[in-house]
Amino acid sequence: MVADALSRRYVPLSTFDSKLLGFEHIKDLYATNPEFSELFKKCDKIISRDYFRHKGFLFKLNKLCVPSCSLRELLVREAHGGV
Repeated sequence: MVADALSRRYVPLSTFDSKLLGFEHIKDLYATNPEFSELFKKCDKIISRDYFRHKGFLFKLNKLCVPSCSLRELLVREAHGGV
């Protein structure tokens, strides 16, 4: 049985980057995404209790924040056993 990408909780970002085409594009989406833009800006200057930035990616606690985009839809489908 092969585990999907999201079930591997501690997979380094470099693994995602090499396996998912366009993964780096997520970094560009934070600035314009209504859900994450303010948090992304704040985390550049201060350390939030729940949110932080690492290598240009935004995290909440230990989970990657993925803005609304086709990659997010793909990851959700994959995580829920979709086709």
